[in-house]
Formats: sequence, structure tokens, C-alpha cells
Amino acid sequence: MAGYLLKVLISTATLQSVLHGAVSLDCLSDQCSYGGSGEPACVTSTSTATTITCPSGELCYTKRQYLKSPGYIYYFERKCKADVGRSCTEDNHYYTCEESCSTDGCNNGNGVPSGYDPLPSSTTTTTSAPGVSTSTSNPGRQCYSCTYVQSADASVGYECVNGVTTIEPIPCPSDRICVVKRVTSLATDRVNSFERGCLPTSSVTAGCTKDVYFNTCTTTCCGHLCNTGTGIPDSETTTTGRSGGGSLKSSPFLFLVLLSCILSRVQMS
Repeated sequence: MAGYLLKVLISTATLQSVLHGAVSLDCLSDQCSYGGSGEPACVTSTSTATTITCPSGELCYTKRQYLKSPGYIYYFERKCKADVGRSCTEDNHYYTCEESCSTDGCNNGNGVPSGYDPLPSSTTTTTSAPGVSTSTSNPGRQCYSCTYVQSADASVGYECVNGVTTIEPIPCPSDRICVVKRVTSLATDRVNSFERGCLPTSSVTAGCTKDVYFNTCTTTCCGHLCNTGTGIPDSETTTTGRSGGGSLKSSPFLFLVLLSCILSRVQMS
């Protein structure tokens, strides 16, 4: 009996240490999208996924976004992320499922949490999502999408940093923006993580910020397949490191980006 109780206590302590960030999880990392009927390959298979070690405090994460009209999986990803629990939410255009889990490699499912329906209650809407074409031959504006996180083998996934030659694009609605985010270690000057993708415009701030350990830079653009750069703003070469920390955000630059987005949407409409 005492041995059984000891095992229970050890298992509980291990789970708590994972949830509180004392133990780093190894999770699957992958992204894919598809502009037609059926499921993207990475939803049903993990053959293209890489294994990454999560930062302290993060869990394994899966996100599945279903576009209700014309009816297909718009976006799917596996990665590390702070705990979001388990949920599926629905709006006029999307049915989005997110799930966190706390064991190595646990984000290997199809992105639908247990107990939730894989499809929304209504799979049709009167209009398609903003900026997303209902034609499978013309997906509309797209952004390159990939993720790199430094691991024991720093070369794994580094093609995301090097360029976009082998990177698959994803659709990007007009209420979102193409992004490149680069996180560099101040101690080694090496890339710690790198991301290309499509994010809500309101959630992104272009520029660079520094803390004790990292320099984080973000660049944004509104054109079709425009996020091909290094993630380093033009101003970074002359402003980084001068103040010993803080933010390097450029309000005039952001104004120009937003103006470009507005003009781009007008042209697409």
C-alpha cells in the first residue's frame, strides 16, 4: 500500500512540474493548409512533423481552423504554447478547435478535442470569410507559413530561416497580415526561433524588443506571398543595442504598413 501511494505521489508531482514549467516537454511541430475539400496531409499524418523542445512553462498544442464556406480545413498547426485548455468555438466564418496537453508528443491527433464535434453546427454561411476565395483554383492572397525552434540539431527546420524556396503558403484573409518573427539570443547571436505566417492585424506590432536574453524582431507586409524577408526591420541595423533594452517600434513605419494594407484590400475588392 505504501509503495502504491508513493507511485501516486511521484506521478502527481511529475504532472505538476510539467504544468508549472519545471520539465520541458518534447512536442510535435507542423503547419499545413488546404484550399479544397478533404483534409490537409498533416491533419491525418505526423510524417512531416518535427519534434521540438518547448520553452519552460509551455505545453504541447494543436489548432484546427475550419472554414465554413466553402467547407474545408483552412489552417492546422502543432507546436508549443502556453496552456489554452480545450475548446471549439464558432463564428460566422470559422469553427476553431484548440487543445493543450501535457505529455511528450501528445499533440499528434486530428485537432478535435475529445467530446467535441469535428464540424460546426452549420457548415454554410451567406458569404465566405473576408479575403478568402471560394474557388479552389484561386485561394486569394497568401502568406508563407513555417516555424523553426532551435533544438539539439540546430539544422532541423532551418530552411524556414534561410528562405521560402521549400515553404508552403497559406491563405490570408484581408483582416490579417503576413508576418515574419525572428527571436535571436543575445548571448550567442544565433536564431532561437523563427516564424512566417498570417496573423490578425490587431495582434501584431512591427519592430524589435529586447529583454535580458533575447532580441525579438517582427516585420509585416500586406502583399501576396510578401513575407520572404529575414525578419529584421531596416531600422534594426542602426538602432539595436543602443539603449540596452526596451522597444524599437516605429510609428511612421506602422502607419505606412497599415496604409498599404488598406490600399491592398481596396484593390482586391
